[in-house]
Amino acid sequence: MLAGGPQPAYATDVATRNRGPVIVYRLLLACLSPFVGLVWVLRRATGRAGPGELAQRLAHDLPTLPATRCLWLHGASNGELTSARRLIAAILDRRPDLGLVVTANTMTGCELVRGWRLPRTAVTLAPFDDRQGSTGF
Repeated sequence: MLAGGPQPAYATDVATRNRGPVIVYRLLLACLSPFVGLVWVLRRATGRAGPGELAQRLAHDLPTLPATRCLWLHGASNGELTSARRLIAAILDRRPDLGLVVTANTMTGCELVRGWRLPRTAVTLAPFDDRQGSTGF
């Protein structure tokens, strides 16, 4: 198909159908964002959040990137991170010019990856979803 030509009907159907959930998601994020700081203060006060977690989630405390070209990998759980370890090692072996940024949903996941002591790898908590895309990665 030529660029600028007629688009298949399913392309506009998918775009229209997915617009509603995206708008609801963004509206929920906008409504809940003022409470993020309060939740983190409470988590910190009860010992459930460590120092620096909020800064990492807001992408204020970004890790030093290990190379000029980086690949960002995310593991939502310790199981996903553990299963990706061989893939991560293979990438590092085959691409000495490439660094990795590994994000996890929990500090336990971050500590798991840091414990592997992989070269050219920076580890941080996954940043909050940000509509402006200001995470810096």
